[in-house]
Amino acid sequence: MKRTILTFSISIILIQYSYSQCEDYLYSVDEARTYIVNAYEYADESYSYSRKAYNADELEDAQHYAKKAMNHADDATDEASSAESSAKDAQSYAFECGCEDGESYSLDAISFTEGAYSNAQDIYSYARKAYYADNLDDVQYYSKKAMNSAEDTQSEASSAEDSLNDAESSCDN
Repeated sequence: MKRTILTFSISIILIQYSYSQCEDYLYSVDEARTYIVNAYEYADESYSYSRKAYNADELEDAQHYAKKAMNHADDATDEASSAESSAKDAQSYAFECGCEDGESYSLDAISFTEGAYSNAQDIYSYARKAYYADNLDDVQYYSKKAMNSAEDTQSEASSAEDSLNDAESSCDN
């Protein structure tokens, strides 16, 4: 009888632990999604300001817009990094929760958030070069590169969001 009660008690504790891990998994997925959506939005702002810098007729105006693109790129980088961290947490919790599909989708999200982070760093680098350029042609050259990196960041962020949506619906715990 004591053995049955002990076994039952241990089973209850394990179920509660597993349930807690699954709740943590869903929380981490939601948190990662929030961060990556923010990264997308900041990349969009970087794109807009880089485009304004690219289309500017005066060096001073172009540099002003490049500086704004740089600031938003820095924010996109921070958000993508936070998304990656939360996606890694989600992957770990999915493993502990026994949700293989969630673990797989979380790993996909990690890959995409890493891509978004890398591209956001490129936006920042190109926007910084545009900001410090001495002539309008160089500002436009680097602003165009920043625009391309912003589009790449948005693509990676969008794919990460898709993976996180799949991750959320994959575990029925």
